[in-house]
Amino acid sequence: MACFHNKVVNALLVIGGFASVASATTDSTTVVWAVAGQQANLPCRPAAKLPGDQPVLVLWYRTSQTLPIYSYDARNGDFSSGVRWTDNRTFGGRAYFDAKVTPPALTLNPAHALDEGQYMCRIDYRTSSSTNSLVNLNIIISPGPATIFWKGRETEQGTVGPLQEDERASLTCRSVGGKPSPTVIWNFGKDAIAPTDTKFNFDPVTGTYTVESTITVTAERGMVGHRLTCSAHTSIGGQSRDASNKPVVRSRSASVSLDITLPPLNVQILGSESLVVTAGSEIKMSCRAYGSHPPAKITWWKDDVLLEPFVTYRVGPDGNATAMLRMNVSAEDDRGRLTCQARNPYLSQEPLYDVTQLIVYYPPKVTLSLGPHLQADDIKEGDDVYFECDIRANPSFNRVEWFHNVS
Repeated sequence: MACFHNKVVNALLVIGGFASVASATTDSTTVVWAVAGQQANLPCRPAAKLPGDQPVLVLWYRTSQTLPIYSYDARNGDFSSGVRWTDNRTFGGRAYFDAKVTPPALTLNPAHALDEGQYMCRIDYRTSSSTNSLVNLNIIISPGPATIFWKGRETEQGTVGPLQEDERASLTCRSVGGKPSPTVIWNFGKDAIAPTDTKFNFDPVTGTYTVESTITVTAERGMVGHRLTCSAHTSIGGQSRDASNKPVVRSRSASVSLDITLPPLNVQILGSESLVVTAGSEIKMSCRAYGSHPPAKITWWKDDVLLEPFVTYRVGPDGNATAMLRMNVSAEDDRGRLTCQARNPYLSQEPLYDVTQLIVYYPPKVTLSLGPHLQADDIKEGDDVYFECDIRANPSFNRVEWFHNVS
């Protein structure tokens, strides 16, 4: 390889008649953008000055060096079947010149950050004088992972909080290691959020940037169940006229949800305003609390008695809690007041409640007794005796019959 390299250099000196890359006259300049770790294509378009002339030798230089770093030699055959040589100290095995594409191009796969710089492509022809073109290769380093911080600490499990309603929170999104300097965008759903502060820091050792973007948000009920997202991306819009030269740079994103403590908005016993049942039967009633976060704690009461042993509790996909009451009723429960209470156990607000009346149907219950001023052991023949008949029934009775000595 060393011998071939010397032949190429000698050919350059004899054919081209110049010894300095810096002094060469260039015919065109192309700007190329590539992402580190992906493929870079450096075009080198033949432009023979005489009709029908053919290229025979392609030499690639870094403009900061005087010797070629890559060559494509087709002097002994067709241009599509030339001999390739590369300087292993520069590209190793990553470089390949493709003479069959239009325009021919030197491909670097993968491109490295240190490949960035200005390159010159020299093309020699069988008859025409040589042409030189410059390629400014810009290497993009993808942004590092986006990380969200709250109160100076990285957020855990994608959650910020707990927060009180209307509490303000400052969130910072950090991305380390991009070049050019990444742009950080905050979104709530489809809505963009303007940052309150943005900081950039350049690391001269790695040649990359760290960017921090801070927003301040107010915890509102409408934010529950939605996520705040920050995205770090590298924008090269407008820096290359050729859209094909604009590589796709993957955005790095992170998102968090706000854990906002909210009281319930409403509590409702599902069903009619009053419940009519028959003594001895089982009732099933549900009470639902809406809008609490975390889900509300629901309790059932009969008058002033807690009915906790008879209640089952569940939370729906919408975050609303439901408590089902199952209990057997008796005549003593008639006209009782069933109350459902809901409250957020993490807040000090008074609970919300809904009330329904329990109406129990049962057959008449009769209690017969002597008049209040009579004593059974002091009644003599001929005395007036009267009785009291106490009747409890629902629905109310409509007829009373008296019997004597009837079993």
